[in-house]
Amino acid sequence: MGAVFLLLSHATSGFFSRGGVLFFALFFGALSAMAEIPALFAQRPIILRHHKAAMYYSFIEAFAHTVVDIPITFIIQAVFCVILYFMVGLQKSASQFFIFFLIVFTMTTTMKAFFRMLAASFKDESGATSLAGIAVLVVSLYTGYTIPRPSIPGGLGWKTYLNVSIPFLCL
Repeated sequence: MGAVFLLLSHATSGFFSRGGVLFFALFFGALSAMAEIPALFAQRPIILRHHKAAMYYSFIEAFAHTVVDIPITFIIQAVFCVILYFMVGLQKSASQFFIFFLIVFTMTTTMKAFFRMLAASFKDESGATSLAGIAVLVVSLYTGYTIPRPSIPGGLGWKTYLNVSIPFLCL
């Protein structure tokens, strides 16, 4: 994806494309986090068996899964952000890169937690995946990139505060 936006222009003609890159960086983390749902449903019988045998609580399993996932997500997002940030030619200062990385990493971790919560709320995988697809659609539409904030109808404008629009505005 970085090759599509290779060394964008610093003139005003490249502003919309830069917004697209920043939107893609956040949206990629959200889409990759959606893979949590099938993984959690595959582990559910084992977790239920452990819970039934009084080995440990489900909270401990969820907490351990989150703690173990942080370094893996950190490495994956670090590689992704380094490649994307410098291929596109965003501002070349260390502070701006690390702010970009921090926001993308935080957003990815938050979306993983959201999809884990969604998977834990449903008994079957199809229901969780369906609602996750709708959630990703709402997130992508109401971020402020696909439909600019001034163009969002008045009754639906509140949705911009429920999703990734705040990290998108930060970037």
